[in-house]
Amino acid sequence: MNRGTAKKEVLKFAAFVLLLAALAAVGYALDIHGRLTLDDIRQTVQDAGARQYIVFIAGYCAAALIPFPTALLSTASGTMWGPYWGTIITVIAATLAACIPFLLARLLGRGMIDKLLKKNVTADRCDRFARQNGFGAVLTMRLIPIFPWDVVNYLSGLCGIRFRDYLLASLIGTLPASFTYNLIGASLGEP
Repeated sequence: MNRGTAKKEVLKFAAFVLLLAALAAVGYALDIHGRLTLDDIRQTVQDAGARQYIVFIAGYCAAALIPFPTALLSTASGTMWGPYWGTIITVIAATLAACIPFLLARLLGRGMIDKLLKKNVTADRCDRFARQNGFGAVLTMRLIPIFPWDVVNYLSGLCGIRFRDYLLASLIGTLPASFTYNLIGASLGEP
């Protein structure tokens, strides 16, 4: 890697870190999760009429970028559309929402990680392992949520996990939790 390319990767990585810090600051400054209720979400989405699914998915994608408990959105989906249709909408929204941080991390941070990995043999082996077993790793992290999903989204983008594996594992892995939250939401109020 020549000097100009290395400098560009450092700048992209710095932009990535600053973007994450700015998104976290916006999330905490607005205190959305402290002020938003199930009724607020339901009313906003239902007011959108025929575009309600698009509004819900767009809101879910925006929530994935800032520190916001998307479980509240999944529960709201269950109150609006019931456990089955709500789960379908939530899985689509959650999968699309998970791809945005993944792609941001891949676009802005992966080059710097590649540069650092070339200097560390052990880290390079871990990265190759993630590339070869990305589907299983992401699926496990989705089904047994040891790490917050936001962290999984960004870290997966920084690792060598292929996008196809990440997308498929996220789609399958969000299904059980989405159904659970939608079932809870459906029991809170009639869809």
